[in-house]
Amino acid sequence: MNAKTTRKTGRHESRKSRAGALVKWALVALAALFAADALYNPEKFRIKAVELHGSFERIDAAQVERAVAGALPGNYFLTDTEAVEERIAALPWAYRAAVRRKWPDTLVVAVTEAQPVARWGAEQWMHANGDLAGRLPGAEELLPRLPKLSGPDGSRHAVWGAYKKWSEVFAANGLALDSLRFDSRGLWHMQLSLSALARQAGEARNAPVGVVVRHEYADARITRFARTMPRRLISHFPEMRGIDLRYPNGFAVSWREGARARMKRAINSAGGASAW
Repeated sequence: MNAKTTRKTGRHESRKSRAGALVKWALVALAALFAADALYNPEKFRIKAVELHGSFERIDAAQVERAVAGALPGNYFLTDTEAVEERIAALPWAYRAAVRRKWPDTLVVAVTEAQPVARWGAEQWMHANGDLAGRLPGAEELLPRLPKLSGPDGSRHAVWGAYKKWSEVFAANGLALDSLRFDSRGLWHMQLSLSALARQAGEARNAPVGVVVRHEYADARITRFARTMPRRLISHFPEMRGIDLRYPNGFAVSWREGARARMKRAINSAGGASAW
């Protein structure tokens, strides 16, 4: 075979090789199209079951099921789990949702119900981690004794942390911290009442007593107040109107109308006049 014939044969075989590769890739692409059609066709690999997990007191499971159904395209692979989670989280009393697929035809849905621990501002509720929750119909009637907290923008976590710390200090003296507000001037405003344990012990239920203290000295002066307040005068707490902790060497108490004379006698008998 001469050189000219060899070159022609080589070019012919190269063209055959390229043609074979093109055919192979065309077959692969065709197979991929068929596979995609099989996987993403809404009529195939349909979601047939939904597993619902969660302990519900105020959420209707039927609402969750309708929210899931409204977000399903029907196909296992096309299901947008984040979209399903968002629809569920938008339901009243739903705190968060976690959604995952389970082969071959099931969607697993876990729902956490809102468990607010405090009221924030006029319209929102707070979870124990400081997150806010809205859309809690009937919460005012269902959760009437939760503390009321408020403060400027960005202060939510600081207010919640202060509430947890100071409520323990007051509780040791039989007092409940019913509300806590931090204002733009750097003042803490509180409302105290007798705790449930004190009321069970026979003390009278009282209107809240207002307390005010500056932020810079709040920890030290609240602790001092809790330690120096004579225990025997807790029984007279319902007759107090306000307590001012802004004084460097003590605190001032204002009394409700008609209580001053009785308080003087109680203070003298307690031997605590200098602290008051």
